[in-house]
Amino acid sequence: MVDQLIADYKIVRQELSKYGKGLAEKSEIVVVNKMELVDEENRGAASAKFDEVTGKNLVWVSAGMGEVADLVNQLS
Repeated sequence: MVDQLIADYKIVRQELSKYGKGLAEKSEIVVVNKMELVDEENRGAASAKFDEVTGKNLVWVSAGMGEVADLVNQLS
């Protein structure tokens, strides 16, 4: 699972760079939805590997559990 997350992240980063206009340089938050489908131990391992490879932290949320609204409120 984490290998796919890393591959997808790299694709998005490439697309942002290609688009230009400074998008690749903007700050970002990497969010993974449906956290309830991955147990806590595997989330921790995935987060550690993602951080090791990309230098970015993952934020795990569950839209079904109402956590996305909480996250948006925290960030605004």
